[in-house]
Amino acid sequence: MLLVRGMPDGAMFRIENDLSSERTQAILALFAEARACIERLRDRFELTVQKEDLRQRLAGHFGILWTILENSRAARLKGFGEVSDELIHALDSEIEALIEIVDRIRSLASSA
Repeated sequence: MLLVRGMPDGAMFRIENDLSSERTQAILALFAEARACIERLRDRFELTVQKEDLRQRLAGHFGILWTILENSRAARLKGFGEVSDELIHALDSEIEALIEIVDRIRSLASSA
């Protein structure tokens, strides 16, 4: 999807396609070749297609995000040097707000 449609910019990141059109097409052709190989294997060995619910995927991704946020608190930054009280308050309050949002998303995603 990144090769074909790109990805919308996030608040803190932007993915720029630095591949030439020729390389993009070559990669897409290899993806198609790999998919065909996987499909042949599936059919030949009568493999079961794995199903993953969106709720499960969201819960997993937001669980990882929660861990990243918890590890972003000012107390964790002390390993890089002294952290001012102003930064501790400003950073941790915003991190806490993000953690609460992530918790709410995880709760909604895990509810039936």
